Amino acid sequence: MIHDALAEPLFVLDLADLGFSDIKKLKSNTKGDRKPTADFTAQRAGKKYAIELKSIRPEDKPTPQPGKPAGNASIPYWWGEMLRSNIRTKIEAKERSALAQLENTKDIHDCDETVLAIYTRRLGPSTLMNLEDYERELATVKGEYAIIDHLIIKDYFGRIVVHPSLDE
Repeated sequence: MIHDALAEPLFVLDLADLGFSDIKKLKSNTKGDRKPTADFTAQRAGKKYAIELKSIRPEDKPTPQPGKPAGNASIPYWWGEMLRSNIRTKIEAKERSALAQLENTKDIHDCDETVLAIYTRRLGPSTLMNLEDYERELATVKGEYAIIDHLIIKDYFGRIVVHPSLDE
């Protein structure tokens, strides 16, 4: 899909808007004995960051049926719970490869901090969440994974939330 092909180039522009410079795309390093690395390194305010980007694709199941409620409409705050679950699924996938990529990049490229960036194309969270909802969900997820220093989320409509602030 076009979204997947453009996610990384557009995210580089977002990083620049957030004050990052010297943004470098890394090779995947998956061949031979070399360790897998994150997608990027970048500089910001005198610090070097290891940055991994993950995309959460739109919902496609169950198939909507005319006249029947779709999704979890009867569950309060289902959109926040879904987002949190989607982020955890991305982190835990492939034997926690995202965490290994961040850790390897931090070690190999002598980075000071790590960033896990999430681009969600899910309409539920993108439509129903506000800044405080995103902050709460990012804080919850960050608290579960020590290697992640910052989480950045970009929703379907282009809103970007960073937790904790890069200026702290």
